[in-house]
Amino acid sequence: MRKLISIVMPSHPLEKYKKLLTKKPQVNDKYVIIDVKWLEHWKRYVGIEKSDEEKVTEPGSIEFSKLVDPATAKNSNEIQLRSDAVEGNDYTFIPYELYKDLVQT
Repeated sequence: MRKLISIVMPSHPLEKYKKLLTKKPQVNDKYVIIDVKWLEHWKRYVGIEKSDEEKVTEPGSIEFSKLVDPATAKNSNEIQLRSDAVEGNDYTFIPYELYKDLVQT
Protein backbone atom coordinates (compact mmCIF):
# COMPACT_ATOMS: atom_id res chain seq x y z
CA MET A 1 0.00 0.00 0.00
CA ARG A 2 1.36 3.40 -0.95
CA LYS A 3 1.49 6.21 1.49
CA LEU A 4 0.58 9.59 0.04
CA ILE A 5 2.65 12.51 1.16
CA SER A 6 1.22 15.97 0.90
CA ILE A 7 3.73 18.59 -0.12
CA VAL A 8 2.89 22.20 0.43
CA MET A 9 4.80 24.44 -1.91
CA PRO A 10 5.94 27.71 -0.40
CA SER A 11 3.94 30.69 -1.53
CA HIS A 12 5.47 33.27 -3.80
CA PRO A 13 8.18 35.23 -1.91
CA LEU A 14 6.19 38.42 -2.48
CA GLU A 15 3.29 37.01 -0.48
CA LYS A 16 5.69 35.96 2.27
CA TYR A 17 7.16 39.47 2.39
CA LYS A 18 3.71 41.09 2.51
CA LYS A 19 2.76 38.82 5.41
CA LEU A 20 5.92 39.64 7.32
CA LEU A 21 5.47 43.38 6.79
CA THR A 22 1.92 43.30 8.17
CA LYS A 23 2.55 40.78 10.96
CA LYS A 24 1.41 41.89 14.40
CA PRO A 25 4.30 41.86 16.90
CA GLN A 26 4.31 39.00 19.38
CA VAL A 27 6.21 38.59 22.64
CA ASN A 28 9.81 37.51 21.93
CA ASP A 29 9.65 38.46 18.24
CA LYS A 30 12.87 40.00 16.97
CA TYR A 31 12.81 43.19 14.91
CA VAL A 32 15.46 45.22 13.11
CA ILE A 33 15.52 48.98 12.61
CA ILE A 34 15.72 49.87 8.93
CA ASP A 35 15.87 53.09 6.92
CA VAL A 36 12.32 53.97 5.76
CA LYS A 37 13.48 55.34 2.41
CA TRP A 38 15.44 52.16 1.64
CA LEU A 39 12.46 49.98 2.60
CA GLU A 40 10.03 52.01 0.47
CA HIS A 41 12.42 51.78 -2.50
CA TRP A 42 12.71 48.01 -2.01
CA LYS A 43 8.90 47.63 -1.83
CA ARG A 44 8.56 49.41 -5.19
CA TYR A 45 11.41 47.36 -6.65
CA VAL A 46 9.85 44.00 -5.76
CA GLY A 47 6.31 45.13 -6.59
CA ILE A 48 4.76 45.27 -3.12
CA GLU A 49 3.96 48.93 -3.78
CA LYS A 50 3.18 50.48 -7.13
CA SER A 51 5.56 52.97 -8.67
CA ASP A 52 5.05 55.77 -11.17
CA GLU A 53 8.42 54.90 -12.64
CA GLU A 54 8.44 52.46 -15.54
CA LYS A 55 11.43 50.59 -14.15
CA VAL A 56 12.56 50.86 -10.53
CA THR A 57 16.29 50.55 -9.94
CA GLU A 58 17.67 47.99 -7.52
CA PRO A 59 17.81 49.49 -4.01
CA GLY A 60 21.35 48.28 -3.30
CA SER A 61 22.65 47.20 0.10
CA ILE A 62 20.75 48.14 3.22
CA GLU A 63 22.25 51.35 4.51
CA PHE A 64 22.21 52.16 8.23
CA SER A 65 24.70 55.06 8.33
CA LYS A 66 22.01 57.76 8.06
CA LEU A 67 20.36 56.38 11.21
CA VAL A 68 23.45 56.13 13.40
CA ASP A 69 24.60 58.90 15.74
CA PRO A 70 27.96 59.95 14.23
CA ALA A 71 29.47 60.27 17.71
CA THR A 72 28.95 56.53 18.25
CA ALA A 73 29.58 55.32 14.68
CA LYS A 74 33.27 54.60 15.25
CA ASN A 75 32.58 52.24 18.17
CA SER A 76 30.69 49.37 16.54
CA ASN A 77 29.96 47.78 19.93
CA GLU A 78 27.77 50.63 21.12
CA ILE A 79 26.24 52.46 18.21
CA GLN A 80 23.17 54.55 18.92
CA LEU A 81 20.27 55.81 16.89
CA ARG A 82 20.46 59.50 15.99
CA SER A 83 18.58 61.50 18.64
CA ASP A 84 16.64 63.39 15.95
CA ALA A 85 15.59 60.23 14.06
CA VAL A 86 11.81 59.88 13.86
CA GLU A 87 10.04 56.53 13.61
CA GLY A 88 8.02 56.34 10.41
CA ASN A 89 9.92 59.24 8.85
CA ASP A 90 13.56 58.11 9.15
CA TYR A 91 13.28 54.51 10.31
CA THR A 92 10.85 51.69 10.91
CA PHE A 93 11.02 48.15 12.25
CA ILE A 94 10.88 44.96 10.20
CA PRO A 95 10.75 41.36 11.44
CA TYR A 96 14.18 39.78 11.77
CA GLU A 97 13.03 36.98 9.46
CA LEU A 98 12.49 39.50 6.65
CA TYR A 99 15.82 41.19 7.41
CA LYS A 100 17.59 37.82 7.04
CA ASP A 101 15.98 37.35 3.62
CA LEU A 102 16.95 40.86 2.55
CA VAL A 103 20.63 40.49 3.43
CA GLN A 104 20.82 37.11 1.68
CA THR A 105 19.54 38.44 -1.63
